[in-house]
This record gives sequence, structure tokens and C-alpha cells, in this order.
Amino acid sequence: MGAVFRAHGLTAPQFDVLATLTRRGDVSQQTLASQLLVSKGNVSFVVTRMETAGLIDRKSDAADPRANQLSLTPRGRALYERIMPEHDAVLATHFGRLNATQLETLVSIIRVLDVAD
Repeated sequence: MGAVFRAHGLTAPQFDVLATLTRRGDVSQQTLASQLLVSKGNVSFVVTRMETAGLIDRKSDAADPRANQLSLTPRGRALYERIMPEHDAVLATHFGRLNATQLETLVSIIRVLDVAD
């Protein structure tokens, strides 16, 4: 997957930010850090680079001036949409090696882990 991200000038953490903002919509940096299971400092570094690249916007939260709300820019959304077919193809290649029973087991395990989160 790294090769796909690099081909588009992204790192895996930057892709994770794009995917999270696409899936969840605007979120605070704190929420993003929690979703990605990383520190606020790590998110701040990644967000700053992505903001400079014009992929996301960071604005002060009107309800809490200490917090920032993050959103995708049109450029960020377009990049995500360009990457996804390649991303899906890589996943299909890897998961295509599993038979139906193995896939069911994997999905069951992921659901357990997701519930535990």
C-alpha cells in the first residue's frame, strides 16, 4: 500500500487523515487523534503538512477557541477519490487470497476488535 500512497505524494498517516475526514466529515484534531490512535502531537505534525499542501483546512472551533476543526478541501477530496481505486485493487489482491471461511473469520475478528475500541 505504501507504493500507492507514495505515488500520490502521501504517507500512510496522511492517507488515514484523508480517509477519516471523508468518512466522518469535519472533526476536531483531538477526535482525529483518537480515531487514528496516535498522539495529538503526531496529528498536529501531519495536519500541518497536509494544510500546507492544500489538502485540508484547519479552523478554530467557534464553540472552543482552543480546539481546531479539520475538513477536507476540494483538492484533498479529489486526491482521495483518485487514490481509492488503486487502494481497493491492492486490498482485493491481498484479501483475494483468502477463501470464504477465512474472510468470515477475519471479519468476525475485526468486529470484536472494533467493539472493544
